[in-house]
Amino acid sequence: MATPVTNTAALRRQVWLRRGNRGKPCVHAPGVWRDLMLSAIGNAAARETLLTATSHMAAIWTDLFESIIAPGSRLRWHGDGPGFGRDARIAYSSLLGRYMARAYLAAQEGVRVLVPLDVAKRRFQGTAYVIEKDPPGRGLEADWIGLDGDRLVIAEAKGTFDEGCRTWHGPDARPQILQTAIEQANRTAIRCGQRKLPAKRWAIASRWGTEDNHREPTLLAWEHDDGKLPADDYRILEKILLDSDLTSVMMELGHSEALEGLEDTTRPGHIPGELRIRVGRHHLDPGFTAVVGPFGVFPLRNSNGVELSQVQRVREFNLNIAVVSLSSLYATTVIQDGHWPDQLDTDDGLHSPVSIVSDRGGAEGKESSDENFARWAGLTVVWPNAREDIVLVQ
Repeated sequence: MATPVTNTAALRRQVWLRRGNRGKPCVHAPGVWRDLMLSAIGNAAARETLLTATSHMAAIWTDLFESIIAPGSRLRWHGDGPGFGRDARIAYSSLLGRYMARAYLAAQEGVRVLVPLDVAKRRFQGTAYVIEKDPPGRGLEADWIGLDGDRLVIAEAKGTFDEGCRTWHGPDARPQILQTAIEQANRTAIRCGQRKLPAKRWAIASRWGTEDNHREPTLLAWEHDDGKLPADDYRILEKILLDSDLTSVMMELGHSEALEGLEDTTRPGHIPGELRIRVGRHHLDPGFTAVVGPFGVFPLRNSNGVELSQVQRVREFNLNIAVVSLSSLYATTVIQDGHWPDQLDTDDGLHSPVSIVSDRGGAEGKESSDENFARWAGLTVVWPNAREDIVLVQ
């Protein structure tokens, strides 16, 4: 069994980050090496999996990428990278690109929520808001609609195994894949009546580094900021997008029936379906929990422990798994108040609901004794090793 490592340095990987904007349309050199935690990428991958109903691909991240990542300080993949043949490599590139972009925007750029475009379009039906192409015509739109602290966010992610050099280096370098992402972000607009809402647009392109090609694992981040969103629009979109994100996550975790009880509850401990789970020494926030692995998503609903015994039997097959839980306090705040809680009061103290943290409450990038744990926007993911038990806390 490929047991997730617990050494902090081993779980931190570097990518070559270069940023640009409309004022500097080429992603300018020289760039910087930036640390990213594999647990932060794994948490982002978990949420993206739940939002896009791709649980069959969960095996990519439920071992903290250990089966495909190369040793060393840089974020490089084993051999020539995952997948055989162009189609498979394109598919892996797309998924890994989305995971990388979501992790970067959450951990480094203060983005709080990202909802897939098609999900947002459905939720906007019957409201004053509409997503459309601007200008209309051919061409794809962006991947996500979201929000940061005061702005509407429109974001497009790309991933590639391109081995070229010229278009990825130097002060005038801008690979075509980034240009395509920029065009998709620029082409996507949200309107309210005749008003086109201001947005912060992101185009994120990531390129594989592998053991074979020795290329720098590269992350190109381009942004253009139209300005802050009017307060009334922000408040309405915050409720819509948070609710969209929450509903999708709950349904894919297998806890759709609990959504009905969230609007009326005043005592999170009495929400049907809520469990208190301990994974090794990690006490997860009370919430709605599932075990995820190569078998997909296995929801834990049964308070008498029967389902946990089934999980223990599954673990006898030495499968890599992750325990994923959505905080019931976060969920009730989103449903009832329509906004993020400023802080969540949990068993390990107060923490921000929009920060990647370790089990000791440290911010992303700080030292911790154990980094097989990540929490962001109410969603906690733990990667247990073979010796850690998963138990129900009464």
